[in-house]
Amino acid sequence: MRQQTLFNVLKLRGSWGINGNVNVPANITTLTASPLGYAVWNGAAYTSTSIISVVPPYLYWEKGVSTDIGLEASLLRSRLTLEFDIYSRDTRDAIFTVPILASSGLGGGINANQATIQNKGVEASIAWRDKIGRHINYSIAGNYAFNENMVSSVNSGANALFGGFYSNPSQIPLTRTVAGQPIGMFYGYEAVGVFQTIGEVQNSSQNKSAMVGDLRFKDQNKDGNIGDNDKIYMGNPNPKHLFGLNLGFSYDAFDVSVDIQGVAGVKVYNANMGRRFGVENFTEEFYANHWRGPGTSNTHPSANILHGMNTHPNTFWVEDGSYIRIRNINAGYNIRSLKGWKINNLRVFTALQNPFNFFKYKGFSPEVTAAGNSPINAGIDAGVYPLSAYYNFGFTLTL
Repeated sequence: MRQQTLFNVLKLRGSWGINGNVNVPANITTLTASPLGYAVWNGAAYTSTSIISVVPPYLYWEKGVSTDIGLEASLLRSRLTLEFDIYSRDTRDAIFTVPILASSGLGGGINANQATIQNKGVEASIAWRDKIGRHINYSIAGNYAFNENMVSSVNSGANALFGGFYSNPSQIPLTRTVAGQPIGMFYGYEAVGVFQTIGEVQNSSQNKSAMVGDLRFKDQNKDGNIGDNDKIYMGNPNPKHLFGLNLGFSYDAFDVSVDIQGVAGVKVYNANMGRRFGVENFTEEFYANHWRGPGTSNTHPSANILHGMNTHPNTFWVEDGSYIRIRNINAGYNIRSLKGWKINNLRVFTALQNPFNFFKYKGFSPEVTAAGNSPINAGIDAGVYPLSAYYNFGFTLTL
């Protein structure tokens, strides 16, 4: 008999092995585990169960500790209201899935208390509500928040937490979380242009993998090779500025309200652009700017965008995620002079949702949610569905 270590539950000629050493007859030469839920033994398939994640016995709830100093005021007969807060919130021992070697059989990684994260900043709001004469009422309200995110400590020490593996065909981690940086920072190469000629390729640090029309990366440490030591932090997916504005106005039977919202100081990784090429249409922006020969473009690679290191995390895919969005416009008019028709009120209205959006991002929407609700996967557009606009018109009767 000989022994082979497996992370599977297998039945072999009456012998069972669970998550450890499986007794295997000496004449067995082939024993492999399949991700489809069976094992192959001498060409025959047997059902099996794989353990894909492990929870350490010391795993416990993350803890939140916060300090908040606030001020609230109501002035001028409550026409003016103010709120102001300064805060610092620590999330201690936050739980993350830590990737480990696939050879362990634990494809899902290990869930563990891994990091302490601090968010600090200010929040402020101001509102003015008043009327002019007997018929006009109006209101103006605005809010603003500044938030600074920082990882205070990582329990894995110098080992970073990585995320965003799913976001590009290369399956190379896109985000890196370490102490002293915001959580989920984009991490990759600095793209400094596009190779125009074969000579440029041959004289570059990428001469083993690149071709004309590929992105050219900066050799940060000037060692003549492009590798992990040349990667930099490319952008923060956590917005620093968040703001909103609410406007209201009414005159007799007419009323209208507008809600505006936006963010700034945030980056988005447009992974969707690279995932679409080769199986779907090109975007108009890429088609107009892609490299088609020497001198045609030094910002966008050729249509062969999946070649070489183009899809490795790099600054070409990082874009400004700031936006201003008019969330809602509501307007209506009440007709109250229909009592002869036994109608107390007829209201004609319109309600518009997301009618106007202003942003420079080349994708469908810069408002990207984190995959799996994990902050180490935040800001990655790997297939965000376009934001829908709704235009509603109608009337209501009150009898």
